[in-house]
Amino acid sequence: MRLNSLKADRRFALATILLVSEYLLSWTPYAIVALFYLFNVKYISQQSVLMTICAFIAKTSMILNPFFYIVTIKTNQFKSMLYCGKCSCSYCRTRENILVV
Repeated sequence: MRLNSLKADRRFALATILLVSEYLLSWTPYAIVALFYLFNVKYISQQSVLMTICAFIAKTSMILNPFFYIVTIKTNQFKSMLYCGKCSCSYCRTRENILVV
């Protein structure tokens, strides 16, 4: 029992480290370029392509988050949602019963 808890804690720590690292790596270039653009640094203000690329990388981080959760946490709830297309929580099950009746 204790070994399973330790494994779950390690997976959660890994997921947290991955998500924080991914957030910092994707949003830091955008923030730096936006600050340069705000203060009218000549080189950056003329490079709209650079701003577009940094914005694209930053905003795709939202798409990657669910994949990091699925890969690192590995709980049955994520697997059931992925394979069945339905949520396995009690709220959704009672809601389905109400809608069917």
